[in-house]
Amino acid sequence: MASQARLQRALASDTPEERAVVPLIPPADVGVKLDNIQGDVYPTFPKKYEAFIFFTIKDAPSFRQCLGTFGAESITTSAKTIEYLQRIQLVRRGNIENTTKALADVPNQFNIAFSHAACELLHIASIHDEVFMRGMLKDAHGLGDIAGPKSKLGHFVPDWDEHWMDHDNPIHGVVVLASQ
Repeated sequence: MASQARLQRALASDTPEERAVVPLIPPADVGVKLDNIQGDVYPTFPKKYEAFIFFTIKDAPSFRQCLGTFGAESITTSAKTIEYLQRIQLVRRGNIENTTKALADVPNQFNIAFSHAACELLHIASIHDEVFMRGMLKDAHGLGDIAGPKSKLGHFVPDWDEHWMDHDNPIHGVVVLASQ
């Protein structure tokens, strides 16, 4: 019984951590394909928990083969994310009787992102974006990162943990997992 009361309080909450806000102007109104955008990019996942799994590709052909088994249907698109947000919104408004089941039907959500170096390794066509092609490390100053202790006049080094700047084991991508 206490868990049911806790669920009802969470559903009534307006805190960002427990949000269920459906965007007022969906990108579909301007011709954007919601099935071609990852859901944590727009409108962002409804989540209480989120994990980031960073990876380095050591064997591109094997990685590419494994990636094929992951399947595009595993990726949570913007369209799916909006559907989940609408379901949560209906629950919060009391328009769904079985709130526990309705929220259980919002599955874990997955996205994956690659660096430009990973795209080159995997022979993924370039998007021809100079900032993306340079990478986050080379553009850290432009992204607003703080200068680290190794910075000198004319040479910016961000205040990052060393493993994020390891040129022998670069970060090629990240898998994002979010859950209720």
